[in-house]
Amino acid sequence: VKPRIVVPGDWMTDKGGKFLFLPMAIPEGISLQQCKVLCNGDSLLVVVTEQPQDEPDTDALRKYKLILDALKAEAGHDEKKLKAKLSEWLDTEEDEEVRVRVKSALDSLTDIREAKNNTSPRTLAVNLGLPKSFLQEGLQLR
Repeated sequence: VKPRIVVPGDWMTDKGGKFLFLPMAIPEGISLQQCKVLCNGDSLLVVVTEQPQDEPDTDALRKYKLILDALKAEAGHDEKKLKAKLSEWLDTEEDEEVRVRVKSALDSLTDIREAKNNTSPRTLAVNLGLPKSFLQEGLQLR
């Protein structure tokens, strides 16, 4: 899952310019239980989780889960070892449905490794569109 940055459209303040309001609407098809709004005083994070779709339990899926669990147990917490074992499995697997799942697992491991190695700070400045007097009064949202 890769987070997306969404720049809000309309920020509102009260008539005195003392309070900042951020209207939010939940799109149709998403329940309130899937949404969280978190704030640490500096940043606002809106998390929307997706409900996974149940897959039919096929022979290929059962085989994939069984072998993957065994490989995870064998590799422990060693990602390089797990990646090597998945690559070997991908090279030798004959069932195409299982191969697709193994390839997906390998791609996920690669994405996770890249995300762990990318330690550059991620910030975004958003113009709040607030009146200058609002900012000059030194209102802190902490």
